[in-house]
Amino acid sequence: MSKRPGLALCVLALLLGLAAHKAPARPIPARPANDKWQTVVNEAAHTVALMHHALGRRFVTVMKAATAVLIAPKGDKGDALLLIRDGTGWSEPAFFDATAFPSAAPSVLLICRERALNEILHQRGLTLSGPAKLALARVTGHGPADMLLWPGRALNPDGFLEDDAANASWYGMARTAPEIVGATPPDLRTSKLRAELEKKGTL
Repeated sequence: MSKRPGLALCVLALLLGLAAHKAPARPIPARPANDKWQTVVNEAAHTVALMHHALGRRFVTVMKAATAVLIAPKGDKGDALLLIRDGTGWSEPAFFDATAFPSAAPSVLLICRERALNEILHQRGLTLSGPAKLALARVTGHGPADMLLWPGRALNPDGFLEDDAANASWYGMARTAPEIVGATPPDLRTSKLRAELEKKGTL
């Protein structure tokens, strides 16, 4: 049987070319669902949709003012999700407790000033009765504020803390809020939530 060195060289060149080719960056695929936390994420997306519907045209203006959001789908009866605005949209969420919210109604805290966000990230939470003296206002109010609250009037002074157990369960390892919002690739499990935060116009 005759040898075919030309064919062998072509095959080798093709294999080397495939190995050198780098696929474009893509969102990481969805991990196996953790029903409890996936429900919180899905409910957070619905909460943002409710706020959009309630605010109408003001939604885009309000969202432009936000450096970060803390979304509590069940108010003080569940967990809250912190997402920050990054260069391409919104980060992945870090889980916090929601004890700061005044009722069980779906709520959104919009964090408008860097000093408020820094306080939350550095302290791994926020105590409203602490020395930071952050100014809080309603979304429907007027004047400068560090944070805006929809739809309530006030937060409980005890504030809120990171939910370490929820973050570890969702991400499969122990991670802090700064690590999550600062360096986590896009996850398909949260795509709907991030899309709701990016929506424009009225509903």
